[in-house]
Amino acid sequence: MSKKNSEIFEKFLAELDTAIKHKEVVVFCGAGISLNSGLPLANSLVREVLNKLDVSPEDVEKIIEAGLPFEAFIEILRENSDLRKILKIFELGEPNTNHLLLAGLAKAGFVTTICTTNFDLLIERAFESEGLIRDKDYRVFSKDIDLKQIDWNEDIIRLIKIHGSVEDKENMAITLKQVASQVLSRQRQKVIEYIFSKGQHRKVLILGYSCSDLFDISPQIESIKSDYKRIFLIDHLENKPEDQKENEPRVKNLADKTQNNPFKKFPESNWVIHDTAKLINKIWDSCLAEKREVSLKPPSLKIEWQEYVNRWFLSTIEIFSSGMKYSIAGTVFYRISNFEPAIENYEKALKIAQQLGDKEGEGRARGNLGNIYLGQGNHKKAQDYFNMALDIFNGVDNRKKQYSLIGNLGFTYSALCDYPKAINCYQQALNFATEIDDKQTRVLWLNGLGEAYEKIADYINSIESLKEAIFISKEIGDKRSECSCIGNLGMTYQSCGQYSEAENHLEKARRIAIEIGDKHQIGMWSGNLGTVYYNLGDHTKALCNFETALKISTEIGDERGQESWFGCIAGVNQSSGEPLKALENYKKALYISQKIGDRLGEAKWLGGMGQTHNSLGDYLKAKDNLEQALSVTREIGEKRLEGVWLYNLGTTYENLGDLLTAKEHLYQALFIAKETNNKEEGKILISLGKLHRRLDDYPMAIKKLEKALKIAIEIRNKSNEGVVLFNLADIYNTLEDYNRAIEYCNKANIIFKETGDKQGEGICFSILGDAYQGLNDHQNAKDSYQQALSILKPIVEDNHPAIKLLIKKSESIKP
Repeated sequence: MSKKNSEIFEKFLAELDTAIKHKEVVVFCGAGISLNSGLPLANSLVREVLNKLDVSPEDVEKIIEAGLPFEAFIEILRENSDLRKILKIFELGEPNTNHLLLAGLAKAGFVTTICTTNFDLLIERAFESEGLIRDKDYRVFSKDIDLKQIDWNEDIIRLIKIHGSVEDKENMAITLKQVASQVLSRQRQKVIEYIFSKGQHRKVLILGYSCSDLFDISPQIESIKSDYKRIFLIDHLENKPEDQKENEPRVKNLADKTQNNPFKKFPESNWVIHDTAKLINKIWDSCLAEKREVSLKPPSLKIEWQEYVNRWFLSTIEIFSSGMKYSIAGTVFYRISNFEPAIENYEKALKIAQQLGDKEGEGRARGNLGNIYLGQGNHKKAQDYFNMALDIFNGVDNRKKQYSLIGNLGFTYSALCDYPKAINCYQQALNFATEIDDKQTRVLWLNGLGEAYEKIADYINSIESLKEAIFISKEIGDKRSECSCIGNLGMTYQSCGQYSEAENHLEKARRIAIEIGDKHQIGMWSGNLGTVYYNLGDHTKALCNFETALKISTEIGDERGQESWFGCIAGVNQSSGEPLKALENYKKALYISQKIGDRLGEAKWLGGMGQTHNSLGDYLKAKDNLEQALSVTREIGEKRLEGVWLYNLGTTYENLGDLLTAKEHLYQALFIAKETNNKEEGKILISLGKLHRRLDDYPMAIKKLEKALKIAIEIRNKSNEGVVLFNLADIYNTLEDYNRAIEYCNKANIIFKETGDKQGEGICFSILGDAYQGLNDHQNAKDSYQQALSILKPIVEDNHPAIKLLIKKSESIKP
C-alpha cells in the first residue's frame, strides 16, 4: 500500500474505532456478510434456478443485467411453486467472522442496533455463540407488527431483519411480495428513516450490502432530505495477483461512487474499498480483546445449497408438470419486459399442458399470455386469452385465480373503452377481495373503478372509489398505492374541470413519490401535472413538466414513459404554433412505440402526426396518417380511439371539400362515442351541426347543435356550451330569426366572460352586430361591431380577414 493510501486508511480506521467505542454506530448489512457461511449471493441463486429452467446462458445474463430485484424473482417462484424448499437454503450455514464480530461488538455494548436485509439465521447463531439470550439480551424484529413496536431507547440489542426472517416463512413471503410489488410499508420506511436520518446515533457502518434494492430501500434513502448520518460503506476488494495497484485498499468520498449509490447527498461519508476479511480482522483487533482470524473458506455442509434448488425443481415438475419450468421462465422474461421469449416460453407451457390434459396449467398459460398482450396494447387478443383462461378456472374451481382474471378483464375492457363491463369486472373482483380481506388487492380494484368511472364522466363514483382506496392504502401503510390513487383522483378532478383540485392532488402525489423515492411515479405525476397546465393554456408550465417526466423516464430506462412524454411534448408544440417541432417529437414517440411493440401508442402518434399535417394545411398527408392510425386502432380493437380518428378524418375530408365523406366519418365517430359513453360526443355533434349548415340542412344542423348544448350543460363543459350557443346564433341569423340569434349571443357572452374566452366573446359581438343589422337597429349593430373589434384586435393580427370584415361592416353603417 502506498504511503498516502496507508495514512488515509489508518486515519479512517482510527475514526471508525473511536465511533464504535463511543457507541455512535449502527450497522446495516446485506447478503455479502454471509458469503463465507455456505450461503449463495442473490445472483448465484438466480443463475442456479434459471439453469434448472433451461434458460440459455445468454438469456441468463440478459436477465441478470436487467436488474430484476431478487425479491421480485423469489416472488415469481412463490406464485408458481412451493417455495419452501428454496427458502430452506437460508436455514443453512454457520456464522463466519462477520457475524461473530457483530455479536462481539453487541456483547461488548458498542453496537446496540443491527439492521440486515438477510433472511438467514446466522447473526442469531452468532449471538447465541457469544452467550446472548434471545428476548433477554437481544430482540429480533422481522414483521411489520414487530417493527411498529421497536423502542429505540430500550436497553437491549436490536436485530432488525427488514425483509423478514426464514424462521417465519409465511411473513417472509408477505414481505417479499410487498417488495416485489414495489410496496414499502410505513413501518419499514420508519426504520430506514431512523437508521439513516432520525436516530440518535451519528454514523452507519454498511457491510456486505450492494445497494441494489432499487424498488425498496435505496429509493427511501435517496428521498432523505436532512439530518444525514455519516456513512462508512465497505465494498469488498477482490485480490488480483496480476494487478498490484488494484489490490491497494482505498478510502474515497462516497459521492464518487457512480453505480448503485443512494448516498450521493450524504456529506463527509466514506467509500472504503478493502478486502473485507482483512478489514474485519482489523476492526476486531482494535475493538475486541479476543483475537480471531477470518476463515475465507465456506464451511462443509451436509447438504450444499444447490441440492435444495434441485429438490425444489424436481418437486415443482412432479406437482405441476414439465411445462411449469417454461411458465416460470416466461414470467421472468415478462417482468423484465422481454416479451418475445416470454411469449415463446408461455406457448411451450401451453402446449405441454394441452398434451397432458392439465387444465389448470393451460389456464395459467393463457392468462399469462393475456397479460403480455395487455401490456403490448393488443387488447382484443388479451381479452380472448383472459376469457379462455377464465372458462378453464371456472371449471377447476380456483376462486382466487378466477377473480384475478376477472379483474384483469376489467383492465382490458377499460382499454377497449367498454367501461360498463370494466366496472362490472372490477366490482366482482373487489367483492371477492373484500370477502377474503385482501386489503392490498382491494386498493387495486378500487383504483381501477375510479379510473373507469372517470371515463364515463361519473365523477361522484370515481371520487368515492379513489378516496376509499386512499383510506385503505394509508391504513395498511402502502405509500406507493396511496400515491397512485391520489394521483388518479387528481386526474378525475381534471376531467370534471376542477383544475385547482387536480393540481393540488397531482402535486401531493408527486411529493409522496419523491418522499418514497419512486422515480416512475415522480415522472408520471409530473407529466400529468403538465396535462393540467396544458388544459389551462399554460404551455410553458406544461412543457416544463413534460420535459421533467421525459428526463426521469430516460434516467430509469422507461421506454414506454419516454414514448408518452415525447407525444405530450409534441402536443404542446402543436398548440404553441410549432408544427414542425411537433412532427419531430411525434416521430420520436412513434419510433419507440414500434420498437417496443406498443400498438396503441403507434396509433396515437400516427394520429397526432395527422392532426399536425391538418394544421399545416397538408390535408393529403393528414389523411394518410389518420387512415394508418385508424387501421392500427381497429386491429387492436380500441373503440374509443377509433372514434377519435374517424372524427379527425371527418374534419380532414371537410377540409378537402369532400363533405359527404366527411359526414359519413363523423356519423361513424358519433355512433362509437355513444357506444363507448365518450365525453367527446358533444364535440362531434358540434362538428356535425356545422357540417349540416354547410350542406344547407338547417333543421338538422339545429337539431345536432341543440343536442350538443344539452350534453355540454349536463357535463358542465362551459367551453362547448359557449361554442354551441354562438353557432346556433349564427344559424338563426342566416334564417333571419334575429331575436333568437340575439338571445343565444347574449347567453354565449355570459359564458365566455366567465371562462375568460376573449376570442369567443369577440366572435359573439360580431354575430350580435349581424343580428341587430338584420333588425335595422344600426346603432346597436355598430356598437356591437366596435365592441368585437376592441376585444379581437389585441389578440388577432390586424390583417386578419375577420378584422378587415368587421371594420368594413362597421364603416358601412351610416350615423
